[in-house]
Amino acid sequence: MLLLNVPYEEKEEAKKLGAKWNPEIKKWYVTNPKTYGNFLKWIEGGEVSYILCDELYLVEGKTQCYRCKQQISVIGYGIKKMVTLYEDDIEFIDGTIHIGSIIDPIPETLLKYIQKHYNYKMRYSKTIGDQYLANGCPNCDSLQGNFFLFQEVDSPFFIDSDETASNLTLYKIKLPYDLVLRNVEVGYGSEDDRIEKCAKIISLDIRL
Repeated sequence: MLLLNVPYEEKEEAKKLGAKWNPEIKKWYVTNPKTYGNFLKWIEGGEVSYILCDELYLVEGKTQCYRCKQQISVIGYGIKKMVTLYEDDIEFIDGTIHIGSIIDPIPETLLKYIQKHYNYKMRYSKTIGDQYLANGCPNCDSLQGNFFLFQEVDSPFFIDSDETASNLTLYKIKLPYDLVLRNVEVGYGSEDDRIEKCAKIISLDIRL
């Protein structure tokens, strides 16, 4: 369900396009992702590029810190259903979990949970010459860069077999409403269908 910010004087226009009124939360909403492009001007959250639907996964993997050589836990984001909005086009991810390195903005309650359980914070990367929210070693605090974690062949989030997928733990978060995002960086691997089949999946009760 996608919430809309419809001014009173535009309610008939939204209704004609298929929006419905929820009297409990006093919001207009739509439920069919294939029609979301018709409601861009009413989508809450300002600038919109991506809409995450139904659920989000916090993906935990294991890796060896390049500096202190200790085994550590690192996280990414699992995305199964998402609408990507371009100027006149809409694309859909629907059915296979793919792992992303960035979602922006991260809901505040989720970020607090991540930072409580993982060494995840704003860090400066000399490689890209900028700072971003990134994984770090909980022992020596060294940056565990996104390229190393998500793109290299032997990285924890590069899925090429049942074994690599089974090393992941996915924490499934049910979304009360579809999540509007400005930016998403997600990888698409030919073996990603192994993730849901082989990884350990645990429900995580976080109110986003």
